[in-house]
Amino acid sequence: MLGYERNKMSYNLTETDLQVMIDWERSRAASYRLSDKPDNVDIVVGFIRSKFGKITQEGLDAAVATNFRSLDYMPGFEHPVVKQQIAQKAKDAADKAQAERDRPVAFSADSFAVDTPLERFVGCLLLWIVFVPLYVSSTSRPAADPIAECAPLI
Repeated sequence: MLGYERNKMSYNLTETDLQVMIDWERSRAASYRLSDKPDNVDIVVGFIRSKFGKITQEGLDAAVATNFRSLDYMPGFEHPVVKQQIAQKAKDAADKAQAERDRPVAFSADSFAVDTPLERFVGCLLLWIVFVPLYVSSTSRPAADPIAECAPLI
């Protein structure tokens, strides 16, 4: 929670208040760490001033506990509840992506639908029966008559 000097309420912070905040931040660094956005200071200090009047470590703990969803954290140092929410969102997104991958390929046009593997196989077989002979007949060339090629033109 750096950036105390850049926030809108910095004129209300005394050296003692600032030292209490820095000490509190250092003692909580292992569990969570707030980013240096000035809005974090505004939220925390505003809550403490309205509830307790004086900035203390207990007041800082209460402010974070009450407003933890509104605060911005350093990546990887989120509040435990926020970490759990991030993990749940990631799990939900992975489950949704897996469900999309597991959904079978289907085709439908009005009342005509191809949904099962057997229907897809029959469709491919019909396409093969119709188009392979057409392709072969259009690309094959008739054999040249060797006698006609050798005969002199008179």
